[in-house]
Amino acid sequence: MTLTKPIWRTPLIILIAGCVILTLSMGVRHTAGLFLQPMTLDHGWSRETFSFAIALQNLVWGLASPFAGALADRHGAGRTVVGAAVLYVLGLVLMSQAASPLAFDLTAGVLIGLGLSGTTFAVIMGVIGRHTTPEKRSLALGIASAGGSFGQFAVLPIGQALITAYGWQSALVLLACGVGLIAPLAYAMADGHKPAAGGGQSAIKSVYSDPKYVDYRPWNRAWAPQLDWQKDVWHVPQFFELLTQQQDQFDLAITGKQDAKTTLDNIAKFQQNLLTEAGLIQ
Repeated sequence: MTLTKPIWRTPLIILIAGCVILTLSMGVRHTAGLFLQPMTLDHGWSRETFSFAIALQNLVWGLASPFAGALADRHGAGRTVVGAAVLYVLGLVLMSQAASPLAFDLTAGVLIGLGLSGTTFAVIMGVIGRHTTPEKRSLALGIASAGGSFGQFAVLPIGQALITAYGWQSALVLLACGVGLIAPLAYAMADGHKPAAGGGQSAIKSVYSDPKYVDYRPWNRAWAPQLDWQKDVWHVPQFFELLTQQQDQFDLAITGKQDAKTTLDNIAKFQQNLLTEAGLIQ
């Protein structure tokens, strides 16, 4: 069995979809300042009330981004982007109906912050990077970053025009419709935990136990089974003793005072004895 994907899902298509997602997500986010005057005047709020919600949005966005990346690694970037887009849309729609500072904080601050965490750089850049060869990766990531920057000024006049033509509440709903376009674009981001082009392995059990992953590259067949018995020894008290002895043996080999076979035999014997005495192996 081989790992297959739709023919159309090429690195170029993924890059274009990622740029559009970043343009929409970052662009709509930067229209927030346009709503300061009309919202505060209609609700009788202070500028501090509005600013606090936006500050909360930035805080939630930053704190949630690592978790969004982890969700993308475990459950797929496509699902993560769709879920975040739904939160983003809900945040904008409910923001238009927020009648109290608390409701405004929960919508503009928490919901939109969570939406941004899964529709911006933390997830999108990872997908683009995995599908781009090493020699073109920096260029692709630079183009994607430019897509996010483009949205920051391209969507602003659209937001202002919508507020002028339809009022701030309808403008938020219309912007939410624009963010909703991220959901179908997320299908291009559904890479199925694809390993990075040119290297990289996964230690996620659901990935390395998948037959598609095992057959994807020749060395994956050797990598996957060994994770069932391979143990990390960093956490054991004897780790630094093992490391020191290993380094001493390598120094002897590098300086020509000892041949490679003797070096490896000494390391193996020392590790065997030390870990057996500690009761870590039998």
